[in-house]
Amino acid sequence: METTPFFTILTSSLNMGDSLIKTLESIRCQRFQDLEHIVVDGKSTDNTLDILKSFEKSYNLVWISETDLGVPDAFNKGMRLARGLYTIAIQADDYLLNEWALERVYKIISSKKSDIYSFPIIKEIPARENKQVNPIRLLWWIRFRNIFPHQGVFVHRRVFGRIGHFNVAYTITEDYDFFYRALNANCKVVFENMPVAFMGGKGPSSVDKFLITRLREEFIIQAKNEKNPFWRLLQLLFWVFYYPYKVRFKPMLYKRRF
Repeated sequence: METTPFFTILTSSLNMGDSLIKTLESIRCQRFQDLEHIVVDGKSTDNTLDILKSFEKSYNLVWISETDLGVPDAFNKGMRLARGLYTIAIQADDYLLNEWALERVYKIISSKKSDIYSFPIIKEIPARENKQVNPIRLLWWIRFRNIFPHQGVFVHRRVFGRIGHFNVAYTITEDYDFFYRALNANCKVVFENMPVAFMGGKGPSSVDKFLITRLREEFIIQAKNEKNPFWRLLQLLFWVFYYPYKVRFKPMLYKRRF
C-alpha cells in the first residue's frame, strides 16, 4: 500500500534554472526525507528541464513541464498531484535554510492538530542586508495585509478540501486570497519562532514593477472576502493612506536613505 508523505513541497518555475538548482539542493539534502517535491514548470526554454532531469532520481522529485496561467495555476496542478499531509510552497527563487529545517518543523508540528503552522522566513532585499520576516500574530490584520510569509507556512491538506485551491484570477497575491479564505473558514493557526526558509528577491511579489498590480489585487481580495460592514469601512480608510505611502512616499524615503 502506498504511503502518504508528511510534507509536500510545491515549486512553480519558469526559466529560473540557475536559481532552481539551489532550491532543489536545499530539499534533496534534507535529513528528514518523508517528503515529496513537486515542481510545476511553465514550459521553460532555458536549462530548467536538464536540471530537473539531473535531480529526479536522487530524491522524491516529481515534475511536469507545460504551459500554464501563472503561479496559482501551477500550484493547483501541483496540488492535484500532492499526497502529503502538510504542504509548503518553496519557489524556484527560494530555498530551505539548512538540512535540518524539515526535521525541526516535523518535531514541532507532528504532535499537534492545527490547520496552519506559520514560521518566519529570511527575505533577500536587493542592495540591503537580508532581514527576518515574522508572521503577524494578530489574525484580524489579515483584513489589511497578508500576515503569512508563504515560504514559511505549512498547510494541512484538509484546508484545501474545505476552501478549495488557489484563485487563478490573482497573478501575484494568490496566497493572500487563500489565507484570507482560510481564516474566514475558521481554520486554526499556530505561530512558531524558528525561521525555515529563505525568500529570494526575484519573484513578482518582490519586484517594484509589479507593485501596482499587487496593490490592486490586494484591494480586490479584501472587497471579495470581507463581508462585515465595519471592517469594509476600515479597509477603505486604510487604503486612503496606504496606497500613496507605498506608491509615492516609501520609494522617496528609500532614495533619500540610500
